[in-house]
Amino acid sequence: MLFYGIAPATLFFVVSYSTDQIMPVLFSYIKTNATQYLVADKQEALNELLNGISPNVYPLLVLIGGLVFFAPVLRKPFVWMAQLFLRVAGTRARTDGLAREAAHKIIKQHSNNNDIIERSINENVCVIPLPQEFLSAPYRDQLAYKLLYIRDANFHDSRPQVSFKEIGRELGVSITFDDGGDIRPNIYFVPALLFYIVLCFMYTLFIPKAYVFTHWGITRFIQPILWPEPSVNGINSDLALSIVKSTFSFVGPLAIGFYLFSIRRTTFLREPVINTFSVIASFQFLIAVSVNTAFALLYIVFWKAGLRGGSPPSLFNVTTWLEIIMYSLTPVAALGAALFMSTRKASAIKYVSVLCFVSAFAFYFSQLSYEYYRQPVGYYWHQFVMGLFLAVSYVLAALLVRDASLVFIQLMPPSTSEEKAEEAVAPSFDL
Repeated sequence: MLFYGIAPATLFFVVSYSTDQIMPVLFSYIKTNATQYLVADKQEALNELLNGISPNVYPLLVLIGGLVFFAPVLRKPFVWMAQLFLRVAGTRARTDGLAREAAHKIIKQHSNNNDIIERSINENVCVIPLPQEFLSAPYRDQLAYKLLYIRDANFHDSRPQVSFKEIGRELGVSITFDDGGDIRPNIYFVPALLFYIVLCFMYTLFIPKAYVFTHWGITRFIQPILWPEPSVNGINSDLALSIVKSTFSFVGPLAIGFYLFSIRRTTFLREPVINTFSVIASFQFLIAVSVNTAFALLYIVFWKAGLRGGSPPSLFNVTTWLEIIMYSLTPVAALGAALFMSTRKASAIKYVSVLCFVSAFAFYFSQLSYEYYRQPVGYYWHQFVMGLFLAVSYVLAALLVRDASLVFIQLMPPSTSEEKAEEAVAPSFDL
């Protein structure tokens, strides 16, 4: 399905990129062919409607049309990304493990009487045929497969623990898990998000006011230097858009990286740390590239609409892709720094300091490489400050959530002993 979506996705991209040339031709075609079906007054009304559409809304019309005609295809990348997230987190492997644990408990409560279990499934649920590869498998694996089959058919939207408990209740047994139950939503997430938004607003409001310091004599040692200028409206729109972009391409992937690291280390106890980092870093990079590419397209639309000045941006430019790739590596660099400090067993202050300053230098070198390939203007000094600000803001907001796994990498889950990790069966590499 994803392969067959390449053609309409390419068509959607080309039309979106060349709306100022394609849309007038389309409107002319509609006007020409409408004469066969409409009376004169209706034709005149249609012509006035099409002539009154501003070129600035052409991209919006293309988006609406694409969503109408290619909705199943356009949603496929998002579904694929969600499935990839679950694979990276090891959710599928964890669900399989919970199914085996539930099967073991059901067999134990029925005193290893498999006939009673099979009769209960057939009477209370349905007859579930086994695939060929499960016919010679141990009965626990066969029962685990059937539990997964029932869950996918009837409890797909429920958490694994909840669904297996419900299935056990239908089969007349009580199932409890040893991991403490289900994960509950964190009630501090919304206040932390609002706190982060307030910090970003304060940054866009006050950082441009530091523009006056760039004219001080001491700044001659760091020339060239380019700083966001204050706006008459109080908010520098380019700086605000840059903060939004960096939030989705840096802060978001960084938070996802920390979250996935803790989950994956809990699920795959014996997986080498470097493998865990490689899988999660690849996923971070993929998310960041997607976001940065989307914003590059947004900048093109803004330029075509006359909302941005300067030279015309293009996706067919080496500097554009250099900027996309370099900035997409910033969350990877931050997660790598956190992992390095975790292996060194550094104190919390050293850990957070290195995490924040590595993030700042990652932004600095990303902008520096982009400018020196194009033309040095000195905007990398501001990017250093913004990278430091974003990292500090993320740490403060994450600490407000009261979930240490969003900031501090735990190489070994706190509830897992070294002996248990050695005894655990190493799973296959999840990707």
